[in-house]
Amino acid sequence: MREPTPDAGPPLDPTRFVRLGLLFYGALAVAAVVWRQGAYGEAVWEAPGVGAPPQDLWLVGVLGGLALGTAAVVASFAVTEWTAWGERLARSLARQLPPLSLPDAVLLAFASGLAEEMFFRGALQPRVGLVWASLLFGLLHLPAERALVPWSLPSSRTRSSMR
Repeated sequence: MREPTPDAGPPLDPTRFVRLGLLFYGALAVAAVVWRQGAYGEAVWEAPGVGAPPQDLWLVGVLGGLALGTAAVVASFAVTEWTAWGERLARSLARQLPPLSLPDAVLLAFASGLAEEMFFRGALQPRVGLVWASLLFGLLHLPAERALVPWSLPSSRTRSSMR
């Protein structure tokens, strides 16, 4: 277990952190479905006025998402290992989180990606548009610690550049 820093208080319990994360992302996904299905009678995966995607398109989306996610992880490891800036960023981020096992980290990454896409792209974006949904997404991902701002930039840029 990691030693607490003087101003951080006791370290977070990894099991509790994962459970709370899954509860939060589960609630976010349910909110997206209820909002879109209950208020508008539309499925969260349908683009307004377009209908459901073709049956075989989901596999392309899943494989594309896995490829992009893998590329992001590889790039993150490379920046962390090969640059002082990346190492400082990783240490700063590590102070914000409890130590997680690889399966727990993958589970939280999957849950957050799925729930955030359902909410921001599936429920919010059809109502407020791409720009406002992207701005809100970016604002909600701004970190409290200035050193972590570079970590949040890719999520904001990726969301606003996707259509």
